[in-house]
Amino acid sequence: MTKRGPRGPVPIYRMIVNAIKDDIATGRLKPGQALPTEAEMCTTHEASRLTVRRALEVLREADVIYTIRADGSYVGPRDAPQIREPREFEKIAADLAVSIKRGVYGPDQVLPSQLELIEEYGVAKKTVSAAVALLREQGWAYTVPAIGTFATHRDKWPWTSQQIAADVIERIESGRSGPYEGLPSESEVMEEYGVGSETASAAVALLLEQGRSLV
Repeated sequence: MTKRGPRGPVPIYRMIVNAIKDDIATGRLKPGQALPTEAEMCTTHEASRLTVRRALEVLREADVIYTIRADGSYVGPRDAPQIREPREFEKIAADLAVSIKRGVYGPDQVLPSQLELIEEYGVAKKTVSAAVALLREQGWAYTVPAIGTFATHRDKWPWTSQQIAADVIERIESGRSGPYEGLPSESEVMEEYGVGSETASAAVALLLEQGRSLV
């Protein structure tokens, strides 16, 4: 299929290629950013899926983009941090992780069943299964076959330095400063949050950047 351009007929796949290159050149698409889905590009460009796939192939061959199977296509280079909207299963996993952090589900407490999550979020079973699998992968939960999925203990959580700093500040401001007095030392952070020295050191540095000093 072709459309008439200023210099005559232009294949639709080539118009898609040019449009994506233009979006990258103008900054509308940034390195690491996810491209629209094939379905979205079909609608935008009034093209068939075969035409869209041909355009993506041309862009891949030119090292403009790269594609991850069952995930999507991203603007290159590959080492650029990925930028994309969270998927539905990631949003569900994030909601449950927040509930675990806030104590809605305590250590070893059972999480909602798949049927309950399907009803609450209005999604398919495979979406819920992916959310639960992500929770397990990240360390927020564990599953006992034929029984259920349970919240893990605090020292198993996937703490980052930013999350630790935010948690410490929240606990201090709410009067729940923890087993230490004042701010924790690097060793106390390592012990309480179950992280390595590098993460603990970064968390302490973040606290200091916010104008707080160690006690």
